[in-house]
Amino acid sequence: MWAQVTQQPWNTLFRCDSGALRAIGRPPAAGLDSTWPRVHTGIPVKFHSAKSRGAPPLTERALEAVRQWLLDGQLVPGRIVSEADLARRLRMSRTPVGEALRQLVREGLMEQVPRVGTRVRAIERGELQDLYEMREALEAWAAERAAARIAERDLTCLRARLAEMQRLARHVPRANGAALRSTALRRFLEADLAFHRRILAAAGNRAVLRAVDDSRALPRLFQIRRQRHDRSVLDETIRQHREILEALSARNGPRAAAAMRAHVSASLAAALAAWDRDAIETAATISEFAP
Repeated sequence: MWAQVTQQPWNTLFRCDSGALRAIGRPPAAGLDSTWPRVHTGIPVKFHSAKSRGAPPLTERALEAVRQWLLDGQLVPGRIVSEADLARRLRMSRTPVGEALRQLVREGLMEQVPRVGTRVRAIERGELQDLYEMREALEAWAAERAAARIAERDLTCLRARLAEMQRLARHVPRANGAALRSTALRRFLEADLAFHRRILAAAGNRAVLRAVDDSRALPRLFQIRRQRHDRSVLDETIRQHREILEALSARNGPRAAAAMRAHVSASLAAALAAWDRDAIETAATISEFAP
């Protein structure tokens, strides 16, 4: 059973039952072109609620679809997005698709290029660093605040998300360069995101939750496409989340803040290293084909 976020208590953002992670949100969009992926993956990928802003249902459905195609890599950085093509694939008129694209431009996921059209944005190194540094400050504050007020049901949810991350990591061999990919990687990142959002919700500050959600858009796309999640990376990520959970369970605010700060800082270092590797590979490719 699906429900709208606004119909639930504010800090009840995710169901923490024994099944798969489920976000409270809209149901899967119907009627999509069969050659494109389904929209809903059980993770809230939007960073501003189109419905709460009065957007028509078709515009909201177009937003959900395009956001998911961005996450799935169907729409890659630098690609020019055709409003007419999207409308055909979504089997709707161009009006709601155009509104959806303008909303994505406002969110920073796309950009309007004069005499070219709407293009999927790439993230710059400095922007990546700025967004992670903002997350570090806000999430450390939220973790310290949450430690004093977090409910047992929140801790149960955090334990479930950590257990899901551990379950997925166990399937990755420690040797031979194996890494999480595709659906397994998405599920790991879903559990990671749910863990963080539960803490933000427990802190009880809507503005901070919204700001952190907004800051995750481009880095999350970059993380899915470029960062390698081998067993050592997964184990370290799980260890960091366990330290945060232990501090919250002990109601130790300063310790929770320090653990969260260290975790986000480590994520920043990994993201910047991946960005640098990608830049080097891109430069090498351009050089190889240069006249």
